[in-house]
Amino acid sequence: MYCTKCGVQANEDFDYCVDCGSILLTPNHDSVPVPAKKSYGAIIGTLFASIIVIAAVFFVVSFINRVGPLITAQRSLGNFNNEVVTRLQTSPLHVFELLGNNLADGTTTVSFDYSNTWSERFMGDITFMADSSQHAVLTDINLNFGGLINFDLEFLMNRQYAMARTRLLGRDFYGITFATFREDFQPFGTEMGLGQQTINDIADFVESLEESLNMDDSSDISTEYFTPYIEVITAFARNTEYTSSREDGITRIEFLFTGSDIVQLLRDLLVVFEDDENMRDWFESFDQVRFRDIVRDIRRGINEIEDNLSGEITLTLYVGSRNRLNRIQFNADLTFDGERAEIDIALDLGSSVLDDWTLDIAVTESGETETLSVAWEINESNDRYINTFTLRPPGSADAIQLSSDWSPSTGAFTLSYSDNAPRGESGAVSGIFSVDNYGGFRLGFDAFGSGRASFVIEIESSAASNIQFPADFINICQWNEQLLYDLEQALDDLF
Repeated sequence: MYCTKCGVQANEDFDYCVDCGSILLTPNHDSVPVPAKKSYGAIIGTLFASIIVIAAVFFVVSFINRVGPLITAQRSLGNFNNEVVTRLQTSPLHVFELLGNNLADGTTTVSFDYSNTWSERFMGDITFMADSSQHAVLTDINLNFGGLINFDLEFLMNRQYAMARTRLLGRDFYGITFATFREDFQPFGTEMGLGQQTINDIADFVESLEESLNMDDSSDISTEYFTPYIEVITAFARNTEYTSSREDGITRIEFLFTGSDIVQLLRDLLVVFEDDENMRDWFESFDQVRFRDIVRDIRRGINEIEDNLSGEITLTLYVGSRNRLNRIQFNADLTFDGERAEIDIALDLGSSVLDDWTLDIAVTESGETETLSVAWEINESNDRYINTFTLRPPGSADAIQLSSDWSPSTGAFTLSYSDNAPRGESGAVSGIFSVDNYGGFRLGFDAFGSGRASFVIEIESSAASNIQFPADFINICQWNEQLLYDLEQALDDLF
């Protein structure tokens, strides 16, 4: 007997297909409402649908018909992004933007120092350096454990070489040449007693790493790789229904999506995904993973969404003067598997960049409503910015507050936390966060710990980098078993 829905041979011990979950009708079994087996594809599909709704709006306003209301929406979203950056720049949270830039192209050093009353002291620093002009990276680690253990490791890599050195083995660099690795590694792997298959697997991995390092500009690669997916979403965006109106100086732009719209988009994306050879190769690089099984699970998830999901989703933008986004409203009235849920999300952005911002979320199901609210308040006074985040969790009248008090001129800051519950907790840390005019910064925390121990951490970062590769290094073809023995002995002596 075979399942009439998916065609897989059925197990007659069950009243439903163990592969797709469909109910089986046999001469010996009446139609019994056996719950279908839930698949991971349903979860993947549901999450994917939610993400696609938001992504589609950005595609609509970014790529399609840049005239009238859509260009207004496009500009307002661009201004909103700029305002988020501006607000973050009034607090130590600005460190994440600067750190991300300098880790991609610059120099960052993290140092720490721990000491206690038992005369124990552990200190060290780790430097990360990246130079996009050379396509090179450097990592330099120095650790000192109470003067008894000193460890260092310096690692360099570019498109041609990867090498490292440590004082445990002297001052020479030991490394590999990507272009000749397979040939260079063969004698060393044989001497170490590795099987030929293991040697080949290691060589294959290094060659794949070399291939990725020598790809063209990553932005071009991303554009080329995602082009089929972008084309599907763009086609979907062209057919997205939207309306526009203007009243009292506010432009209201509303985008409408239905359950069937989302299902069709997911089906179109699945077709592209199924033909994606890069994705197929990546999934099948894992043991016991078959790409066709992944596709099958996603298809089941989409089928489950189509069979059970109905309703509408609207996303509304309210745009004021100078294309400033004043409010974003998201509303969903959905029914899934007979259960109805209403979701309302409102992001109120005030009338200027430093006004209070509030996010309110309400979910109603079976007549019961749960709410969540978040407020972001910024106060500016005497060269100080005070940022306060207030969170009110569902079902609770108590609020959780996170705040920062920062002076850009002196760099002094305080981060604090408080919970106004009956037995709430509070705490604070302070330090220095100074920013220069060239994308660099220094972030240092005041010593914290108990009366018997102290811990200090500091991050210093700049947009400059200077990676120098040695004129020569010991290539892997010159490695031997004695080298590994010397390293093992040095580590034994160290610890």
